[in-house]
Amino acid sequence: LVLAHGEACWRLRDPLGARRDWMGLCWDHPLEAEGAFATATFPDRQLADLWGAFGDLEPALETEDFPAWVLLSEPGMAVALPPETAPADERGAAYRLLRRLIRGDDRIALRRELAEVHPELLRLFLGRRYR
Repeated sequence: LVLAHGEACWRLRDPLGARRDWMGLCWDHPLEAEGAFATATFPDRQLADLWGAFGDLEPALETEDFPAWVLLSEPGMAVALPPETAPADERGAAYRLLRRLIRGDDRIALRRELAEVHPELLRLFLGRRYR
């Protein structure tokens, strides 16, 4: 149902609603998200291209990390997935912390929290920030 709702939002020219659905799938139904992003008929080419780049990462991240990683590649997509939609677990915490860092709340305390929750996302954040 989430995939169908995302596609309906896309067709109704509501890309934010569609992306909220599709990236939310990464947390709730990662296998379905993987299958959807990989199809040639997936309607959001930008998100599909980001998925392709995500798959090329070394070391590889989990599908549940895709929404956070998207923030590193396309910070403007933060608007599509508000922090309150993230799960209450470590993946959601990593997303919320990284979102704050990306949006300019770059404090050492937040970096330390992210390092505890997901060190690889912190490494990627710092690598993009200081290249």
